[in-house]
Amino acid sequence: MSHYPRETATEIAKHCLTGLSENPKVLDVRGGPLTYANAFAQQGAVVTILDLPEVIDMMRPKLNPSLSISMEKGDFTKGLPKGPFDVVYLGNIYHIYGEKENRKLFCDAASELQSGGRMIINDFVRGTGPESALFAYEQYKKWLQDAGFSVPIFDEVSYNQLIIATKQ
Repeated sequence: MSHYPRETATEIAKHCLTGLSENPKVLDVRGGPLTYANAFAQQGAVVTILDLPEVIDMMRPKLNPSLSISMEKGDFTKGLPKGPFDVVYLGNIYHIYGEKENRKLFCDAASELQSGGRMIINDFVRGTGPESALFAYEQYKKWLQDAGFSVPIFDEVSYNQLIIATKQ
């Protein structure tokens, strides 16, 4: 979401990329506003954004040509771009959809992540704050483990709730 401060996105990107090899490949699902994609790319990541065609058309002119960001038109509920990726970043998606869509997205992401790759969920987690009312950590944990991920880590970075899981 482009109204978030750049400093927050930068802190989150640094946190998400810590310990990865140089120039990791990041898939930013529904990342059309470019906030997190820019932050990842400024940290050296090679970023692919997947978003709806109308969002891509609107935002493509705003791409910084000096950053390694590509944009793909598509609907994540139908599938993801081919990997392998080191990170699949999912920002503020899960609270919009139900269990069926969320589980499918976890499985699709697992298919496009390399072994040891990270799934990063930046969303509201029930029980962690006043705006966090939909899904609890235990639900995310079960869905991630069912899709082949490690027990996820819950973390907070710049007042954002992150769930980080590694593909086994």
